[in-house]
Parts: sequence; structure tokens; C-alpha cells
Amino acid sequence: MRRWILAVLTCFWVCCAAAEGFPPSSEPTIAGIDVSAWQREIDWEQVADAGVKIAFIRATEGSRFVDPQFRRNYTGAKAHGVAVGFYHFMTAKTEAEAVAQADFFAATVANTQPECRMVLDYGGSAGLSGETMTRNALAFMERVQTRTGWGVMLYTDAWAAKARFGEALTAFPIWVANYGVKEPEANGKWASWAGFQYSDRGRIAGIADYVDLDYFTAEIMLSGKTPERPEKGVYYTVKRGDTLWDIARKTGSTVEKIVAANNIKTPDLIYAGEVFLIPEITNTGRYYTVRAGDTLW
Repeated sequence: MRRWILAVLTCFWVCCAAAEGFPPSSEPTIAGIDVSAWQREIDWEQVADAGVKIAFIRATEGSRFVDPQFRRNYTGAKAHGVAVGFYHFMTAKTEAEAVAQADFFAATVANTQPECRMVLDYGGSAGLSGETMTRNALAFMERVQTRTGWGVMLYTDAWAAKARFGEALTAFPIWVANYGVKEPEANGKWASWAGFQYSDRGRIAGIADYVDLDYFTAEIMLSGKTPERPEKGVYYTVKRGDTLWDIARKTGSTVEKIVAANNIKTPDLIYAGEVFLIPEITNTGRYYTVRAGDTLW
């Protein structure tokens, strides 16, 4: 009788454990990191050589703060073939504030070419009910999706996924932080994860300090497909007073190629700080005659 009871109990707990599992949304998973100014200046060539395929970069926080390393991280990751996504650290207390922060985030990442979804990291939520957090998060993500046309997902820790955020947010994929475990804890809402942050004390070549380590699935990709190396090339940061004609002349490209490579909707309107991919020039018959006072720069 005891053996029979033990067998039944074992089967019960195995079934419960299986039911409580929280798997990735697809296989294989993809190695990635997430970074901000806390990692200071990053050597993206070393990061790419270390096997990192995806990097989520903090773009903004609150309603005014742009991460000081946002542009440098974006340019460096793209130049070395690391797929890029952006995240916003939200501090909104109301839906109106959430929408305003979404507009700020969308404006900051405009005219970039990410490969991955936009991400909401909801900080500054102390004192808010789960219902209020859910409404604010939903307002933010819907607004970003409308403004950018890109997919969006929620980043949170395993406890908040279970205890704070509501079912309405399961319309969006989840990226969950859960350290010291092989698989994130189930939350009873999302059936699977698109991102799993398994450490906040990782070490990666090219990054001097600790960095968050992640696994991602193809669900986080805007294409829905496991990333191949994005196009490598020269990246140019627009300077005050630049026009596309100036940039084409400086880089040996053409306006038409730059517009096509960067999906520029309004070529007459470019802004200082934007980063453009300068596509490879296949015409090698372009020559320049050195003039007195010229340098190679």
C-alpha cells in the first residue's frame, strides 16, 4: 500500500511540475544581453566575437532622460552585426503619463532600424496597485506600437508577472527576469516566454562591468525569425547642418542608396544625432584627386 501511495504521489508531483513549467515560445533560444550607460563604453567588436547575437539597449527613462550611451551602443552594435532592440524605463503613475512617456520613447528611437521588439521596463511603480500598473503598461505599449509600427513586449521579474500584472498584458510577449534557476517560474498567465534574463552579474568580453545575460526566442524579432547577422557596414551619425547629399559626398555613397538602406520616409528632413547605415559601394571607379592641404581624414 505504501509503495502504491508513493507512486501516486510521485505521479501527482511530476504532473504538477510539468503543468507549472514555463517554457520558451520556440527553440532554439538565442544568446543576448541588455545594456545601458551602467556598462559605460562597450567594445562591440569583442561582444559580437563572444557570440552575442542580440542586444537590448536602454534608450530612455521617464519623460526626459535619454541614456548617454544610447546612440553609441546602437551604432556599435549595428556596425558589428548584433541585432538591436530598445527599452524604456517607465516611471508613469497614470495612463496619461504612460502615453506621454511612450511618445517620448517613440520619438527618441525614430529613424533607427531595430531588428527586435520595443520593450517596456516598468520601474517607479511603488505605491501603485496591480490594476493601475496593468492599465498604465497597456496604455504605454499600445501607444508605442501605434507610433512606431513595431511590436512591443513587457519586461518584468517573475514575481511581478505573477502577482502584479493582469491578464490583459498577455496580448504581448513577456521577457522575465528570474535568477538562479534553469527555467523561469510559471506565473499562471503567460504560457511561454520570449525572453529570460537569467543573470545580472554576467561577464562578456568587451564590457568592463557586470552585464545582464539573457536567452531570447524568435518571438522577440520583428521578423519573427531567428536572427541572421544583420548587415554590416559603415554607420554615419548625422551632424548639425548635414544633408543627405553631404553625407553621400563624404562617404562615397549616393543619396538614393542611403535612403533605400535606411528606409528614410522624408529625405529632406534628417536630424542631428540620427545614425544611418552607409551601404557598401559596388562601383569601384570613383576617384579623387588630392588637393593642397588635404588629409586622408
